[in-house]
Amino acid sequence: MPDVARYMYTNGYDLRHFFTMGITPGIVSAFIRGYWLLRSYATGGTAAQRKLEHAKLTSMLLLGHTIGTSGTLLKTGLLFGMNPTALNYNQILAMAPATIAWFKEAIARDHRINQALEKEWESLLTESGGNRDQHAGS
Repeated sequence: MPDVARYMYTNGYDLRHFFTMGITPGIVSAFIRGYWLLRSYATGGTAAQRKLEHAKLTSMLLLGHTIGTSGTLLKTGLLFGMNPTALNYNQILAMAPATIAWFKEAIARDHRINQALEKEWESLLTESGGNRDQHAGS
């Protein structure tokens, strides 16, 4: 690892290079979040609706960062012959929070769906129990 770091530094990879590589994941995130927010305002979405549609945002962010990460891996492997200075580490680092947010939102969404189904199921059971009592008394 020290040899790789030394090679990268002698070939121009420093903190400025790291920060400029951060533009790509920043733009991916900004475009997707901007599109999602503008679309929500255009359709008259409220803050409560945006909160419910947060799963779609996390899916879009994960897809955008996946495309960006696959692009940097293909670029590094195919075009530059595994040159470590061509790898966009910021894009790879952006995948972790996008993936974690997607998993958290998927679990929360499943929980909300299960709660709604359970509530409706209880309502149906209560309703059918009341109907049975009415028919038994007739």
